[in-house]
Amino acid sequence: MRSFSFLLISLLLLASSCSESKNKPKDLIQKEKMSLILKDMVLLEATFNTRLIRLEDKDERMIKYNEEILNKHQVSKQAFDDSYEYYLDHKEDFEDIMELVFEELNKMETEASKYNEVIQKTDSTFVSE
Repeated sequence: MRSFSFLLISLLLLASSCSESKNKPKDLIQKEKMSLILKDMVLLEATFNTRLIRLEDKDERMIKYNEEILNKHQVSKQAFDDSYEYYLDHKEDFEDIMELVFEELNKMETEASKYNEVIQKTDSTFVSE
């Protein structure tokens, strides 16, 4: 979870340095949906960072999987890029989105912890980290 926090804090710092100059795109992705997309992308990045993946095809895989994330959420790359740029330029909106991302990641972490507790109690072969 620390790597998630680091990435999200970095994104917030980047957003705070932007000015509020972009016009609202016509296909702006709503905050809630944007937060779900970004959550999936953060999880993807964390997965790549915690696994041994050949460096020469990491970028290609990331592009492919990010496209799959956008398809899952039924969002075009252009709509995502335009919305992301817009939100970066609108600090308060971006902070709202990142707060939603944090909330979703925290829910997932809580659910995983509960699941691990159940497994530990019922499976004598379970090895905790």
